[in-house]
Amino acid sequence: MTSHWLAVLGCWVVLLALEPVTLLAAGDALKLTSAKVRVGIRSSTFVNVNRNDAEASLKTFVSTLAKRRGYRVEIEIEYFEDSVAFVAAMTNRMIHLATVDSWEYVDMNLARFMEPSFVLTQSGKTWQRYLLLTRTDSGLKSLADLRGKSVGIIRASNAKMAMPWIESKLMECQFGKPDRFFGNIEMVDKPTLTVLPVFFGKKQACVVNQDGFEVMKELNPNVGRQLVPMLASDELTENIVLLNAHDWTPPQLKNDVMEAIEELHQDPAGQQLLHMFKCDKAIPFQAQQLDTMRKLRAATARWHTQSNP
Repeated sequence: MTSHWLAVLGCWVVLLALEPVTLLAAGDALKLTSAKVRVGIRSSTFVNVNRNDAEASLKTFVSTLAKRRGYRVEIEIEYFEDSVAFVAAMTNRMIHLATVDSWEYVDMNLARFMEPSFVLTQSGKTWQRYLLLTRTDSGLKSLADLRGKSVGIIRASNAKMAMPWIESKLMECQFGKPDRFFGNIEMVDKPTLTVLPVFFGKKQACVVNQDGFEVMKELNPNVGRQLVPMLASDELTENIVLLNAHDWTPPQLKNDVMEAIEELHQDPAGQQLLHMFKCDKAIPFQAQQLDTMRKLRAATARWHTQSNP
């Protein structure tokens, strides 16, 4: 399963937190406002995250927030394996809340149906940067030198843009697709599995998120001395939380959901869920956060067109 969302699952978590608690006293239950919320999740959310563990944590979060929000919510969750069906569900107004990778979102036409409302932070940042690393003593100085070489590329719930980014750099240089340019590609889900094979000389290069590389350097300073970035990406915001623009019953439910998402990091159970997906908190979306992703997507589309006239 792929991402954003990352990142991203935070909103699903919040909505599930509104699920009715069966242990409510009968008098309290009568005071709850009934509502239905439909949640759409791209399967990519669960890259290197155990879905059963996530759902177990959600149950704890449910019990702490259900009463607080005053709703008896019927929640329908649908997982989408492909973006076409995902977009169709949102444009047909079948989804109240969705988590989506920004790489996909910038190519979707959802403005009339879904509002980008939150992004998820990692290490206090709304973005990730990716590095193409080689050993300082490898003699490899440019991307061209990596033709036919063995590389590792990270793909995790909080780091999904490594492959799209390196593919864009290869196309920019007219080197073709990664699987044709490199001799061998291994997709891995942890920075250690990405970086250490290069450090020990088993692979010639790797693409890893900068945060992951910084952690590796803290654990072993020799990693920072022996490995050097050949290329670095722009700052890329990967995960977006979308909310239906109009179809909420009662209307106040949308505002309550937004408040719950913003407060996720303040609740111990919410913190546990965020930690599971390596996120800190959800903060309000700002349009400029997607500028670099739109630029990368447009450039990639242009290079695809040029290579396939």
